[in-house]
Amino acid sequence: MLRYTALFIFLISAASCQKVINVDLNSSDPQYVIEGNVTDKPEPQTISITRSANFSNTNEFPAVSGAFVTLTDETSSTVDTLDETTPGIYRTAAIAGISGHKYKLYINVNGKVFTATSIMPEPVAVDSIKTEKSVFGGDDLFAVPYYTDPLTKGNSYRLTQTVNGIPVKGWDVRTDDVTNGQTSKFPLYYDTEDNPKIVAGDSIFVTLQTIDKDVYEFYRTLEQTMDQNSTSQANPVSNIKGGALGYFSASTIRKTGTLIK
Repeated sequence: MLRYTALFIFLISAASCQKVINVDLNSSDPQYVIEGNVTDKPEPQTISITRSANFSNTNEFPAVSGAFVTLTDETSSTVDTLDETTPGIYRTAAIAGISGHKYKLYINVNGKVFTATSIMPEPVAVDSIKTEKSVFGGDDLFAVPYYTDPLTKGNSYRLTQTVNGIPVKGWDVRTDDVTNGQTSKFPLYYDTEDNPKIVAGDSIFVTLQTIDKDVYEFYRTLEQTMDQNSTSQANPVSNIKGGALGYFSASTIRKTGTLIK
């Protein structure tokens, strides 16, 4: 367990979460931080590699250059060696994201090897977006994405939203434990203290990612980590083998919008 590494702050910043967390800024040995994403969008797939940094030195996260990175579609036996397009950013040239395919990430950096696998789930679209008032009273409106969960059990989701083109900080992660094969009708979290209230005339877009179980666990434990404020915080659960922090995700992405009347 690594206490208060730069990954913690890095991920909070990258995800644009609302919380301000007071932490004991202990020093720790820098570690590699990997963010790997394969999606079904028709664009190059991206792997980011950085190093964590001690708070006593800097709050910057140095990019890791010179790594040997491959991405393999194990279903089709396609192997792609990634190019470093900018420092610490590695992109594919040949592999496309396909639902049902299993992807393997391989990284060799300075003799250290990291691997991870992820299976891309089937896509699930947002059928519609409605708004409703809080069950706790008041006039604040919250976006409610309607989507139908497949009959197959074990689906996981990550949802984000934008209001009037501005990304809303944070995300929701969900499973189908109580909605298997049904239409989900749960509102998305929206902090009305730090964001303008949703009113008539606003445009809302919801992005729904289908993610595998390991990636769901990463985001779930990241949320738990951000909710903690103790000297025994643990890092989010990573699906990367070899000792790096971060995650590797193969996901589908669907986006739907609406105009509030």
